[in-house]
Amino acid sequence: MKYIKFKKIEDISCVLIGIDKLMLVSSSKISIMTLNFEDLFVLDNENYKGYNVFKDVFFIKKDFKGNKILISNVIKEFNTGKDDQRAFCGEGVYNSFFSSDLSKSYFGFYNIGKERYEWQFERKLDSIFCLKNALFIKESFLLISINTLNGKTLWQYDISKIGEFITPWEIKPAEVEQLIGVYNRILWVHLGNGKVIGLNIETGNLEHELSDTPETNIHNGILKPLADGGKRERLIHYHFDEDMGKIFGLSFNTYCEINLQCKKPQFEIWLLNDQMKSLGLKEIYRYTAKDEDGNLYFIDYNECKWGFFNTTTKSIEWVSEKITVESNPNAFTQLKEIQYGAGKVYVLDSNHTLHIFEKI
Repeated sequence: MKYIKFKKIEDISCVLIGIDKLMLVSSSKISIMTLNFEDLFVLDNENYKGYNVFKDVFFIKKDFKGNKILISNVIKEFNTGKDDQRAFCGEGVYNSFFSSDLSKSYFGFYNIGKERYEWQFERKLDSIFCLKNALFIKESFLLISINTLNGKTLWQYDISKIGEFITPWEIKPAEVEQLIGVYNRILWVHLGNGKVIGLNIETGNLEHELSDTPETNIHNGILKPLADGGKRERLIHYHFDEDMGKIFGLSFNTYCEINLQCKKPQFEIWLLNDQMKSLGLKEIYRYTAKDEDGNLYFIDYNECKWGFFNTTTKSIEWVSEKITVESNPNAFTQLKEIQYGAGKVYVLDSNHTLHIFEKI
């Protein structure tokens, strides 16, 4: 399988892909389109501050007090009356978001359809995470489970008990990097020190603690520990395949899997140095979730190339030619973002050009 360039669009700063719609943001306008690039409607770009998408629901942050939301092709403006800095949708909840005002130590649940808060509290917190219909907040080193119906605390766990995060510059307690997913009533959490832990979703008790050990199954080489210059933090972001019961991640020079169907899950790691060197790649930077064929699409932002890694064969199956500015091939260019949807790959470069490729 290979890809050819299908379309090029200039003056693009952001692209978001839903189930059957996409949003392109330029310096002058925001276009909501079908996946065949047919305009549904266009908004003037009023210096909006941020964008997000959940399925086919697009959120547009106007400023710290005003927002827009697209639901079923209708733009609705709403103002929570607070300085919202976070917005999340629960699975299947299209008219609601969780918001956090860090400066006023506030968080609550605002129902957009009813234009009112269902609940709100004064509470100091660092960040909010939402998985399906479960809500979690982080306060310093505490991970706290919240009842979505009333905002009350269900349980809390002190992440700093897991250990330290050692970098070449400092030593600090472990922190939550990412909530990965829930499988068999276990909440899987990625920590800043490279560990992945499993907490009982009902009690918050620690059930699993995974890290690189001499027993880790490593393919194609030897993994350096962080203290020796290794890049265990290279697995910046994990994805979760609930149907297969697997966690997986791709970054820098490494692919990692965790099989959650095992009684004792552990890391299994494939080092990709030799493959990458032979293909002219230096460092995998960003990647997408799996497509229908089990491929992860990635960019090497310095080499200005993109390609895909197959999670079944555990190999890089294809790499593009170097992407350059056609009018000036020697101009400085880096690749910033990559997304996949409906058989097309969307690559955004540092010169605000969106390159769109399709399968052949």
